Amino acid sequence: MRDLPLNALRAFAAVFEAGGVRSAARLLDVAPSAVHRHLRELEARLQTVLVEKDGPRLTFTSEGERLAARAVEALAILQEGFDNSWSDRRRNGVTVSTSHSFAARWLVPRLRRLRAVHPRMTVSIHVAGQLVQISRHASIGIRMGTGPWPGEICEPLMDDHIFPVLSDGLWKSSGMPLEPDEIVRLPLLHDRDPQASWRRWALATGADAPSIRDGVRITATDLVLDAAASGAGVAMARRRLAEDAISSGYLIDRYRCHAVAIGTAYWILRPRDRRPVDEDFIEWLKLEANT
Repeated sequence: MRDLPLNALRAFAAVFEAGGVRSAARLLDVAPSAVHRHLRELEARLQTVLVEKDGPRLTFTSEGERLAARAVEALAILQEGFDNSWSDRRRNGVTVSTSHSFAARWLVPRLRRLRAVHPRMTVSIHVAGQLVQISRHASIGIRMGTGPWPGEICEPLMDDHIFPVLSDGLWKSSGMPLEPDEIVRLPLLHDRDPQASWRRWALATGADAPSIRDGVRITATDLVLDAAASGAGVAMARRRLAEDAISSGYLIDRYRCHAVAIGTAYWILRPRDRRPVDEDFIEWLKLEANT
């Protein structure tokens, strides 16, 4: 297969079907010289004459005619297989646009459960830091934030709570502080998520706000949680994104009693042209959100 001159065979088959080099070139959207080059390549590889000049026209030798007929048949089979594969993918495929943190911490760990419910569904995840236009880049979007957003069809997916999380080692080595004013005196980790900021939590809990200004700043929520799990400091976590790390013991939630609700925190951005596969995926998302 590696040595098979597929481009040359495709051009040769096009000449056979179209009835000439110029017609084949128009069919393939290439220059006639490119078609001539492919014909010469095939003849050189096979060391035989496949086409002959008959005035202004090309005629096929008997060997050329046999090869051309087989090439046309084989390429038709390949085209049919490709078309069927693309049709199946379009019918059963969903492209999801979301943030890296949500994909890594919530969506990807649940895909095995999706396969159990919809084994033929194929999912592609498009990670984007900014809001993208769903109709152009994906079939469905999932966004964290204070939607809805203008120009998009949005509906709430799920709410969330925020609370501090840290490693068990840091909690024990720091004297196991429990009150908000004690928590904010620990090394703090910050990200750029305005819904899950230390300031928001401090205002809601009455913690000593001036203490929250210092600390390490990291631009991605999942990296902030990784830093907290390594003992680098205390992170302000969304429960939805930290739940698996807490269940696994990488983070501890001693401060869940100080959780602050942030309302609708995740949104589904729906396509304008709804396909059955999109509806199935959205229904699955909602079931997972309520689990």
